[in-house]
Amino acid sequence: RIMRISAESGFSSTELVYQNPAVAYVLHKCGKVHHLGKKEVFRAARSSPSLFFVYAGEVKLCRPEGVHKIVRKGFFFGMSNFVQCKPAATYSVQGGMTKSNIVLELPRDAVAVLQEIPSGSTSSSRSYMHARFFHYLCSLLEREYRDVLKEIFPGSWCESDLHVPEVQAERNGERKHGWMKQKGYFSAAWKQRFFVLDKDVLSCFTESDALKQNATPKR
Repeated sequence: RIMRISAESGFSSTELVYQNPAVAYVLHKCGKVHHLGKKEVFRAARSSPSLFFVYAGEVKLCRPEGVHKIVRKGFFFGMSNFVQCKPAATYSVQGGMTKSNIVLELPRDAVAVLQEIPSGSTSSSRSYMHARFFHYLCSLLEREYRDVLKEIFPGSWCESDLHVPEVQAERNGERKHGWMKQKGYFSAAWKQRFFVLDKDVLSCFTESDALKQNATPKR
């Protein structure tokens, strides 16, 4: 079943799981499929330093103060634990609000499974499979860091964002009603005043004045 993951699964990485021969091989050999009910606690996530892919539904990463993050279909969690070979001791995992939540587990000893591959043709050689496997992990790390940076530093700093229509409209000086609220410029501490970069001058405006300035917002 793991080998039949389709392109519609929605995995948000540079390469889908089923497209990578090394990852598909490891999942087929030692991967585990977990079925979680609604709000069911996923105890295996805290006892093993594995990498997990949400195949269907969603899971919640919870801390004592509340829900830390919601991981939906097509995304992954546990990368830091997988790399450091440490179980997830800082948060607990539970199923989402849907009745059927499916999680694929990639064990930490996946590299040992790759060592068992017999030497053969170039396409199935041990070194080739190692390279494809670690390339996939690097692509996940790159995407995870990029998403974190976008969340902490929103804006058009990323070159790939230049192709997004909303970013192009912002760079061309086009403004829509409520753009400040959409960009997250209003918070509990900054409801009345905030800074805007107007051409080369950094100025402080009130809410109504900033909307009239048609200035390029910068954080």
